[in-house]
Amino acid sequence: MPVPAQEISHGLGRDCPDPLMPCETWPGPLMSRAVETSRATPQPGGRSLDFALDERGIAVDPPSGDGTCGIVACVRDADGIAHVLADHSVAARSPEGWAGAAAAAAAAHGTGEIVAEANQGGKMVKAVLHTADPALRVLLVNARVGKSLRAESVAHLLEAGKVRLHGRFAALEAELLGMIAGGGYEGPGNSPDRADAMLWGINEVIREQHRPRLWVM
Repeated sequence: MPVPAQEISHGLGRDCPDPLMPCETWPGPLMSRAVETSRATPQPGGRSLDFALDERGIAVDPPSGDGTCGIVACVRDADGIAHVLADHSVAARSPEGWAGAAAAAAAAHGTGEIVAEANQGGKMVKAVLHTADPALRVLLVNARVGKSLRAESVAHLLEAGKVRLHGRFAALEAELLGMIAGGGYEGPGNSPDRADAMLWGINEVIREQHRPRLWVM
């Protein structure tokens, strides 16, 4: 159900119908105003920020069938802030097609690292990505916790100013705004593929940077 514009916002950027009701008890939008307030300030003269020494990677949420493949570029700066640099997601592509798009995104952002969800078949994901670019380092991740838990952690980071969006990503942001507290989804499409990729990317560059990782060469 759409949230009326007059409703009061508090806690994780959510809109709550009652200012006395804790937001976490109301299954409303998980992220709303926090998305807009996390937008990065453009640099003078259109200059790009220098992330040359920081950890970056391309996060990939492979599609089931010919749906959208989420492909999002993320980087962590020296202060521990995650930056969403671009949404390179593609739709209605073959596995070779979306793997090629992911490899092209990695090349465009100067990284050889890809984080990819393995739930659609890790061996296939690894194989098509290495066919697109044999030099890629692929980290396969499994959704051992629910999507809502990953989304909650990113919502907290957004609210705390630990995530910056570099630009306006209409399709990605529409999916973020469709995520509902408690695990629901009321955004466009059947699944928030772009948002899922962003969640993986941010969790990898910030939340799980000290976790032992298995890179598949």
